[in-house]
Amino acid sequence: MESFQRPIITKASKSNPKELKRLLKRFPVPLITKNSSKKFHYEYGTAGFRYHHSLLTPIMIRMGLLASLRSSSLNGEAVGIMITASHNPEDDNGVKLSDSNGGMLPVQWEQMATKFANADEEKLAEYVIKMTESMEKLQKLMVVHVGRDTRSHSLSLSQLAIRAAVAMGATVVDHGCVTTPQLHYYVLRSNQQNMPNALLSFSSPAGFERDYLEGMIGAYTSLIGTADISDSSNSKNSLGSSKPRTVVVDCACGVGGLKIPLLNTILRQCEKEGGMLLNCPSLLAMIPLNMPGDGPLNENCGAEFVQKQQKFPRFYTNQLNSDSNSIDENEFITSMDYVASLDGDADRIVFHYKNERGNFVLLDGDKIA
Repeated sequence: MESFQRPIITKASKSNPKELKRLLKRFPVPLITKNSSKKFHYEYGTAGFRYHHSLLTPIMIRMGLLASLRSSSLNGEAVGIMITASHNPEDDNGVKLSDSNGGMLPVQWEQMATKFANADEEKLAEYVIKMTESMEKLQKLMVVHVGRDTRSHSLSLSQLAIRAAVAMGATVVDHGCVTTPQLHYYVLRSNQQNMPNALLSFSSPAGFERDYLEGMIGAYTSLIGTADISDSSNSKNSLGSSKPRTVVVDCACGVGGLKIPLLNTILRQCEKEGGMLLNCPSLLAMIPLNMPGDGPLNENCGAEFVQKQQKFPRFYTNQLNSDSNSIDENEFITSMDYVASLDGDADRIVFHYKNERGNFVLLDGDKIA
């Protein structure tokens, strides 16, 4: 049985000014070129910072510092750091901060992120140390949640952000590989005042992921319970069909592939515990393809590729065809079977299918809306 992921929690301690100075000095802002005296300039945009992974080591240190200060400014409310470049190529990476409500940072803090990213190391160290000293006098708490995608360099980058936050004296909750929506949800759920009508106590360290995924399935089964299936028996993949209902999920060779099996486990448990009460012969079963390690992240697959190129994704998963490493013509997808494509950090999904003529059809949410 698939197991839920447990976070690693580093509890708050006193700040470490020497470590703060050392980290900033050890990971300075790089020069534009080796022969240039001008430093690279970073800009925090809608997607946070997103560059080639080799440019991001100083950013991780500085965002660990900034996230801790943001939490302190909110009197100890938790904030989040997500390391991902979403649908970008595998060599890229990025980082974005989540505010305590699970949403984007206020504009002034986004501007501060850009200033922190480009600040002189010594001046920034002096400023941050003064801030931590005043926060400790006021006994202000700091809590930072950290998540990352499956890129090979995401682990080392996340560890830099964690080291910086720990040096600030923050409590750090490292969730490991999670989807971007998961990280934002964990931050929101950790701040009870933002969800006054919700039951917010996590019964175990695994409660973060379990509660998130069970909440998704609960919403799905509630929706299924409202459906009228009396006239749907002619559709082979309908609620009223006696055959198991399945959907292929293109996981873009990213983190979504780690979570779909968990969702399937919960769905099967729902069936055992009374799913038939929904007047539905069987709940959905997802077939996850393009798992982490099956192929290059986001390359010729995933939501961005499918939506922009208006074509089926490549399937790298070997179990489909033992004689080939991938399937380009998608003989696996039969007429009218729906396919869902996620992007690399699973914060975007598009649905598509092959019609009776064998043509690609995208269910374009933007156009539908």
